Amino acid sequence: MLGHGSIQYGDAANVGSTHKQVYNVIEKQIKASTKAAEEFALASRSDLQDAENAQIQIMEELRDEVETVSPEEAVEAVKFAIEKLQADGVTPKRERVRRLLFGPGGTFEDKVVNDRHGEMAKTINSLVHEVAPSKPGNPRKTVAEGRSG
Repeated sequence: MLGHGSIQYGDAANVGSTHKQVYNVIEKQIKASTKAAEEFALASRSDLQDAENAQIQIMEELRDEVETVSPEEAVEAVKFAIEKLQADGVTPKRERVRRLLFGPGGTFEDKVVNDRHGEMAKTINSLVHEVAPSKPGNPRKTVAEGRSG
């Protein structure tokens, strides 16, 4: 705890310092500043608009410094999740894969997956579709078999 007259902080785990939390705070502030800049433009307050735009630029630079999961890492994690489900005798479905990746204790639970364009959902859907049987009773393919056939 900090000394007399200072703000006192408790357990560091409660402060919220994961990459994901930092990234989300920055993203939220960028959105708010973008909206403010648009409102200043409508009000013909270019001085305030310029200040918001400068702040946005700094926040975008900070956001870009936060460690994120690369697209390649994401694809590998999706493949691994599918293979784990198959090894456990469970049919890979989109929501099951998402739970393994983003749920409590999941691969990406506290990581930032930069998915502004929905690429993660497309990747999960594509890879799950590759291994899902086309008709009931067809044997399931592994991720590797799904890619080759």
